[in-house]
Amino acid sequence: MDILRIGCVSYLNAKPLIYGLEQDAGFKLDLAVPSKLLEGLQAQRHDIALLPAIDYQRMPDLKIVPSGGIGSDGETLTVRIFSRSAPPEIKTLACDGDSHTSVALARVLLAEQHGITPDFVPLVEAGGSDAVLLIGDKVVCEEPQGYRHQMDLGSAWKELTGLPFVFAVWMARGGI
Repeated sequence: MDILRIGCVSYLNAKPLIYGLEQDAGFKLDLAVPSKLLEGLQAQRHDIALLPAIDYQRMPDLKIVPSGGIGSDGETLTVRIFSRSAPPEIKTLACDGDSHTSVALARVLLAEQHGITPDFVPLVEAGGSDAVLLIGDKVVCEEPQGYRHQMDLGSAWKELTGLPFVFAVWMARGGI
């Protein structure tokens, strides 16, 4: 293999994981939102990618590459639910399509911490939703207006379990 084709999260929190690779001729770097990276491995455009942790089950013969990832031991500031009412009153959650892991984590946390199972809808339907789940740079740089409550999913997981949470890990196609 002459050039290793790498798919990576396009957000600021992944920059330390790929620092210097852009200038190295041995690597071809493709940046995308987390939910699009699995497609790159499936279509063989990527040899290795920083995938949402939940995607491990979505493609046969994936191998975890133990060389870092994205996780938190508490507050993330980059994965949050914004709601107009208190979390136990959320009926509809509009979800950012950029992440698979965060949507699954939101389902678990809302059920376990608040005893609710709201309807999950795409973010484009946010206008009629009680709450929105957003991830990435857009959450840190531009918090949405009109939402009185926030729930940081890293903090909520830590509170529920006492454990850190892994959002994304490096994975490679079998044989790479």
